[in-house]
Amino acid sequence: MAVRSVRLALVGAFLLGGCGGDGTRAGAISRDSTVHYREQLALAQALSAEKDSIFRELTEATALVAGIGDELGNLARPSAGMRRAGDGERPAADHPDSIRATVRTLTARVRSSEASLARARRRLDAMAGTPDSLRNAIDASRASLENLTATLAYQKLVIDALQAQIGEAREEGTRLATEGAELADTVGALSERENAVWVATGTRKDLVNRGLITIEGGTRFLLFTRTGETLVPARDLDEAAFIRYDMREATEIPLPRATKWYRIVSRQDLNAADPSTIQRGRVRGVLRITSPREFWAPSKFLILVEE
Repeated sequence: MAVRSVRLALVGAFLLGGCGGDGTRAGAISRDSTVHYREQLALAQALSAEKDSIFRELTEATALVAGIGDELGNLARPSAGMRRAGDGERPAADHPDSIRATVRTLTARVRSSEASLARARRRLDAMAGTPDSLRNAIDASRASLENLTATLAYQKLVIDALQAQIGEAREEGTRLATEGAELADTVGALSERENAVWVATGTRKDLVNRGLITIEGGTRFLLFTRTGETLVPARDLDEAAFIRYDMREATEIPLPRATKWYRIVSRQDLNAADPSTIQRGRVRGVLRITSPREFWAPSKFLILVEE
């Protein structure tokens, strides 16, 4: 339309050129028409370039949104770091750091996409006076913009759900770690208690005074001597009166006086001790235990009386 107008104006100017004083007026009209044509042409070119620029930006945004969709699809597959638990997909507990990093990256990409779409929307709004020749392309760009905006909104919801699940997984991991530590402490305490044994040594008088052994049986001979007495552990033994050992480590128990013999009056399995250190229920120097579990099975209190 603009080109045809310019042509008609030029023809008119040519015809008027031979009409005396009217030639000046025709020349002015011709120049005005040429300037107008050039302005319209420049505007059309600028609008076309702007349209192409918006199209490229929307194309880049489309690729970015599609990439976000692919990443979300990967996270949704159990083999890619998710596990199915109850009513839906949850982040796998064995890759929490990787999943959190991926979600942070996706969040940044979503924000970048939102900024790109916002710029494209402002530029489209600024082209309200677009000529009819570009209207269809602009309308198509606007429709693409709306579709991308809707897709991006859905992706934000998915990412928010993932972040909530990661938070739940983190809380669950913390709870399990706490429970595991408590269980380990409990098991450790039970194991320590299970393997605890107690040892006491001393003279007969000392051990009787400490309430660790008692004398049973025996008869008095000539008013001054008793025979047939038996030393046995007291019924109620106080752990505080003993030295505590761990049976897993205490395979050798040194005796206070290396030259003295000590009689074992408690109920241990002497078959589980080194026979070379034991003679008729007595031991000297060091008591060597070859099978701790068997040795301490009858009693965890070992009482040795110095002779």
